[in-house]
Amino acid sequence: AGVREGITAGTQSTLQDGFNCGYKEAFLKSYNFGKVRGMLSGLLSYVSLENKQENCDNEKYKDSINKLISELDNIEEHHWKTTNDTTWASTTDSESTVGKTCHSTSADSAIKQRLTVNDSSKFKELLIQCRLLCDELGLDPEIARISS
Repeated sequence: AGVREGITAGTQSTLQDGFNCGYKEAFLKSYNFGKVRGMLSGLLSYVSLENKQENCDNEKYKDSINKLISELDNIEEHHWKTTNDTTWASTTDSESTVGKTCHSTSADSAIKQRLTVNDSSKFKELLIQCRLLCDELGLDPEIARISS
């Protein structure tokens, strides 16, 4: 009975460590993408509302925003594909290394380094385009500011 309880407790601990690592990695990846997607959706709503109030060239802005959303989708898809490596899979094969891998500071810094979306030149270019669009619309370009 003691062996079974030990195996069950060890399995639960291992599963929790794996979940914690996966959650942290996914959150760090998704955070900036979500912020930019929300900002672009807000700009699209703003332009749609402005179009009802004034008869100006907002269709051009709608097309630009939709293009930026499409670019963001492509950047995000590429980022997920290129950052999903097998380092976690290879280290989690052994139950004894999972806790050490997930809780070590070197693993935490490795996650942060490889998950920095702001280092992507395409992502930076998208943010510049967002700032220019905000400026054209008479909005504060700092809306499109994303911190790492």
